[in-house]
Amino acid sequence: HASIIDGVRLCKAQRFRYKNNNMADLREKLEAEQQQKVLQTAPFFGKWLWLLFWLIIPSILSSLGTQDVIAGWSPVTYYIAGILGVLCEAVYGLILLRLSKEETLYQKAGICCLVLVACSVLISVLARNLHTETLVTLLSIPTLVLEICSAYYEIQGHASVAESSNRDLADRWRELWKWLLGSSVAMIGSIVLMLIIPLLGAVVLIAATIANIVTGIAKFVMLYKTAQWFRGILTE
Repeated sequence: HASIIDGVRLCKAQRFRYKNNNMADLREKLEAEQQQKVLQTAPFFGKWLWLLFWLIIPSILSSLGTQDVIAGWSPVTYYIAGILGVLCEAVYGLILLRLSKEETLYQKAGICCLVLVACSVLISVLARNLHTETLVTLLSIPTLVLEICSAYYEIQGHASVAESSNRDLADRWRELWKWLLGSSVAMIGSIVLMLIIPLLGAVVLIAATIANIVTGIAKFVMLYKTAQWFRGILTE
């Protein structure tokens, strides 16, 4: 017993005392500690998740502004929207890195997000200068894979931080990941099919795009609910 106590002191871990052979008392102590941790981290998660939620709105506007129709109608608007999109994604990645202070899964999500920004800029430059659609299409496949990795770590991070206080919310995040993975795989498959059977690839691409829009809206709503949940803890 002395060596256990010395080990706890040396590693500066938190120590709990519970009644001898009383698992109910131990469970009560652990649940009280978990609740205390939630109360301590709620301001942090409430603040930064709320910022993530609001960053999605300018990202959506920038994606609408970078459509080919906009490029033909107003090139200036097109370029401004492109710059706005890059900035939003970069800030999004930095906020994910900030969230990694309390949940390590966010660190991998943030790194993937920032690398994804660099890849998107590179592909945009190549598409403008090389005018080779096949090369750009092939380069978009690893970009989509990287996007899947970023989404995975981010969603698992959201589920992990929600698990301790709202298990139902955590389960919804994990369910969303399954749908997002399916739509992303369909998107990659459509790109490959476009190179082999263009017509079939176009049909799959439309279906995958619709699925991505739906999952994107679902993520937007889930992020709002998660941020509001942590912000609501502060007012209880």
